[in-house]
Amino acid sequence: ITYVSTSERHVLPVIGSVAAWQYIFFLVALPGLLVVLLMLTVREPARQEISSAAQNLSFREVLSFLHGRRKIYVPLFLGMSVNTIVGYALFSWIPTSFARVHGWTMGDIGLGYGLIILATGPLGVFLAGSLIDKLHRAGQQNAELKVALLSIAICLPGVVYLPLASTGHAALMAMIPASIGPAMTTASGSIAVINVTPNQIRGQTMALYLLTISLLGLSLGPTAVALLTDYVFKDPAMIDWSISCVVIASSLFSAVMLWRCLQPFGEGVRETVNLARST
Repeated sequence: ITYVSTSERHVLPVIGSVAAWQYIFFLVALPGLLVVLLMLTVREPARQEISSAAQNLSFREVLSFLHGRRKIYVPLFLGMSVNTIVGYALFSWIPTSFARVHGWTMGDIGLGYGLIILATGPLGVFLAGSLIDKLHRAGQQNAELKVALLSIAICLPGVVYLPLASTGHAALMAMIPASIGPAMTTASGSIAVINVTPNQIRGQTMALYLLTISLLGLSLGPTAVALLTDYVFKDPAMIDWSISCVVIASSLFSAVMLWRCLQPFGEGVRETVNLARST
């Protein structure tokens, strides 16, 4: 942001002159092109463990199948969707919070918070995957949800401390656990949907899951923080309290949903595995 802000407009090859804020999007998107090229080298794996309970289903039939397992999918989708509010609330408003409360420039918070996200994102995903594998080896079929609950517990202390921090650097340190938690939850949720869903409908189910959590998280996360700041606290400088309240409320609701899902989820995983082995 600091580099781009040195000029109001920048010139790109082929495209031509673009505004500084547009130029940022191009710079951020460039690494994604490398990932796309890398994915072209990945071969489609052979499908295994095909379940006879979910073969050649239309989308309507997929919805009917999910409805039959609503004790699993409703709390799972709802819990993970509400927890996605956490990430969107933090990503959307933390820079503004540091600017208003601690007087940081966007360049300063972009560097500090950006480095934290860069480190904690992969770390959270790695921790979630490792813990899930360890719990699976111990015979726990609902390992994904237990790790998701753990990730909520990791996130909460940082968000509780955020509005209490006396300095920007102290608040930035609070963002480390607050950022590891959402990364772990994101990984756990995706793995949970994959493991509890029969092979043939995982793609459609995962697409529905991602659509649900994205719509709820993207629409409610930033909006809830703004509404609390404007209509409850009525003070732009109390945005850190708004962030904390939204994240805490979302996390607790998500924890209740995932806790209720523990038993039916474990039973669903066993059923999915047994159906696949019987074919």
